[in-house]
Amino acid sequence: MRVQYILALIGLIGLSPLAYAEPSSVEVTSFPFENLRVMEDGHITFSNLDGEKQMSFVAHGWFEGVVAVGEVLVVQLPTQNCGTTCYEAGEYYIQDRYTNEYSVLTIVAPPEPEPQPQPVAQVQVVQDPIYNVELVEEISNSEFQQQLVEVTNSLNSSLETIALQKSQIEELHVKLAEAETRGQNLSLQLNNTSVSNLRTLELEQQVQVLIANSTSANAELRSLENELTQSRSELAIIENDLVQVTQERDEWKQLAHSWYAVAMEQLRVMVNTLGL
Repeated sequence: MRVQYILALIGLIGLSPLAYAEPSSVEVTSFPFENLRVMEDGHITFSNLDGEKQMSFVAHGWFEGVVAVGEVLVVQLPTQNCGTTCYEAGEYYIQDRYTNEYSVLTIVAPPEPEPQPQPVAQVQVVQDPIYNVELVEEISNSEFQQQLVEVTNSLNSSLETIALQKSQIEELHVKLAEAETRGQNLSLQLNNTSVSNLRTLELEQQVQVLIANSTSANAELRSLENELTQSRSELAIIENDLVQVTQERDEWKQLAHSWYAVAMEQLRVMVNTLGL
């Protein structure tokens, strides 16, 4: 099927030089830092020349590093010839591994130049459709970054909960051992020492109390072990979510590159057809 279009051709677009408002490089000397802004294809420098301890940070899915005292680390932020790790405009969350606090690095795209149209005569062109391009919903890098931050926070919270529960279980084991030891000692006192009936009754009551405490400790121990098992299950689910989010991010980035190539091919064919 052939479709006719009446196109009002626009002449060559003149580009005027623009002064970019954002810097091409930024420097980080401590964490957390205020929201930094840098141009695409720039770089960020982590300087620890005057620090008192080493820096350790990670931008999940993008980069990570450790900078010793007296050293400097430079991270390039390319947008071309960078495989699946291209730093397009958006917000990137950088976590301090010591405090788990997040800081934001905003990468800004260069401003689009304003076209200066020159009218030319209208030309009637018959053009076949080149591709049947399906529209897809755009997913920004910042949304993926936010999802990664949320999953990472959930993962850290689960790990902290598990560590706390393990500590509580160890404390209960110690208390249980102490109670059993005291119970054994009291039983030995009853068997080996001639005491009055009143003292015997008191010792028996203490033994019963210790037995009750031991039973309560065992019940609490079983409850904590059940919670630990549940936390481990939730941790496995969160880790799986983290893997899925990372895979989806990579798939969307690959799909974006594919659609970009299709759009550029369409533009090339239209330019050749219209004789621009």
